[in-house]
Amino acid sequence: MTGAPIAVAGLWKRWRGKGDQEIISYTLLTVNDHPLVSRMHRPGQEKRMLALLDPAEYDEWLERPPTGAFELPRQYPPEVLLDEPSPKPPAARSLALEEMADVLLPAE
Repeated sequence: MTGAPIAVAGLWKRWRGKGDQEIISYTLLTVNDHPLVSRMHRPGQEKRMLALLDPAEYDEWLERPPTGAFELPRQYPPEVLLDEPSPKPPAARSLALEEMADVLLPAE
């Protein structure tokens, strides 16, 4: 993508819980078997990614009744998405092990 904002397809509902407390629930929709994320899941696991909306569809998505919600989200073309690795940060070392190193390692 060009760095422009994107929208994720989602659904929300306002309802009443215990004691008549107002609760707002939401969910983000996903699509299956997207080629961009296939290498990011273990073999045999379902390959899912967020359902992204084309900017031209924003208004249509927002005005659509919930019964038609699943007609718009689909696999976003992989060639317009940025795919770059985000390395996992190094694991934090235990302070206790660092403190014990002075005791366990021979002095030089």
